[in-house]
Amino acid sequence: MTDDDTPLHKWGESVPPSPKKGLFFSVGRWAEVLPMASVGLEMNDLPYATQDRKEWNKRSRVALFPLLSVPEDVGRKDGYLTIELDSGRKGWVSADHIRTGHLLIDAEDTLFVEHLKGILDHKGWNTFYVDKDGLERLTKEIPPDFTEHLIPYDPVSPVFWFGESCQTCGHPYETGGAYESCNECSEPRSYSPSLNLGKDWE
Repeated sequence: MTDDDTPLHKWGESVPPSPKKGLFFSVGRWAEVLPMASVGLEMNDLPYATQDRKEWNKRSRVALFPLLSVPEDVGRKDGYLTIELDSGRKGWVSADHIRTGHLLIDAEDTLFVEHLKGILDHKGWNTFYVDKDGLERLTKEIPPDFTEHLIPYDPVSPVFWFGESCQTCGHPYETGGAYESCNECSEPRSYSPSLNLGKDWE
């Protein structure tokens, strides 16, 4: 009997493949750079942040991830974790950017959407595109604690968030905030960069 013929391996052959984890996303472009664009508010009047504290590049499209966990201060401003497609910069934008017409959400069949889908599919994600109407429905219909009912640890948001995240539940921490415990799971802050635990913990 070879190793592949053991009862354990035969049972293993009957185990179905693990389903891909779903990832909802949208792609938008800035209205300021479009011909004949007319928006009602200055960009500085709307809340946002980037990892280098510079403004978003208005000539680059951005990807929004509406169901990923965000820090508490970002959540209060209806913020979405955001990636700038031209540079890969991380940050967040407020839903007000969409409501006021500053950020225009692409249709699903655009080249940029297909390109990002290909990148995420290649990494094993089951992607779902969310258009402008879908974003509005998600805001109204998805409860704030939706993600915590899916898995006890959120491994996704720390990939897209540019700050520190909770080592217990994965929820992003506020940038520059003074805290001893996580706002999401209330567990003590269990890791500090100053501990110098080595590259496996960086």
